[in-house]
Amino acid sequence: MSKETEKTPTGGNRGGRKSKRAITSTNATAQRQTILDALKQRHGLGITTLEARQELGIMSPAPRVKELRVRGYHILTIPTDIVTDDGVMHQGVARYVLLGLAPESEGSHA
Repeated sequence: MSKETEKTPTGGNRGGRKSKRAITSTNATAQRQTILDALKQRHGLGITTLEARQELGIMSPAPRVKELRVRGYHILTIPTDIVTDDGVMHQGVARYVLLGLAPESEGSHA
C-alpha cells in the first residue's frame, strides 16, 4: 500500500474549514448514503476520515465503510499522512476510495 502526505485544515473552533454537515441524521443509513455519494463524487480521490468528520459530519466513517463493503461496494483503504493546519502530523489516516459499485447498485441502496 502506498502512503500519501497532505495538508488539510483542522475543523471546529480552531479556525479551520467549517463543516458543511451533509447529513441531517446520524443514523447509519443516512451516513452510509452520504459517504457513498461523496465517494462517487470524488472519483479516485476518495475521502479521508478527517474529511468525513469535517465536511460530512460523520464522526466514525470506518463502520459505515465496512457496511458498504458488506453490501458489495469495492472500497480501498489507503493509509495517508496528514498535516493539519495547526501543524500536527496524523499518520495512517484512512483514505477511502471507491473502486467499484455493488452489482445491483444502479439505484442507491446504501
